[in-house]
Amino acid sequence: MRSHAIEAAASARKEAGVSPSPIWTKMSMVFAAIGEGLALQRRYSTLTARGVSSDRALHQALKDIDDRARQR
Repeated sequence: MRSHAIEAAASARKEAGVSPSPIWTKMSMVFAAIGEGLALQRRYSTLTARGVSSDRALHQALKDIDDRARQR
């Protein structure tokens, strides 16, 4: 779930034959994790707003995020 700017920068570095620095790699992982956390929160909120119990909504939201990650 990386942003367009991050993807463009990574692509430019790859085309230039420059390998990503360790800090760049770590920052990309952090941004991806934040994005997944926000997506999880949105899915959980949607489910609980529809009347799904908190426990069931959490399990479903986690499953949905896991399914999306496996499709990549």
